[in-house]
Amino acid sequence: MPTEGEDRSSQTITLQFGRASNHVGAHYWNILDKGDDKKVKQALYRTNTATPRVYICDFNRSL
Repeated sequence: MPTEGEDRSSQTITLQFGRASNHVGAHYWNILDKGDDKKVKQALYRTNTATPRVYICDFNRSL
């Protein structure tokens, strides 16, 4: 749910599927974290914490 003053359209949930989803996702979040684009960070992170909004589903059966 959006907090007061937060627009619903600025929220994003990232879905990662596949064998390498955790590996690729980790690099994706690290690149975003190093970037300076505050608009992207506001959409992908909660405003009061640096917790990414992501759902990862890995189908590797060897774990």
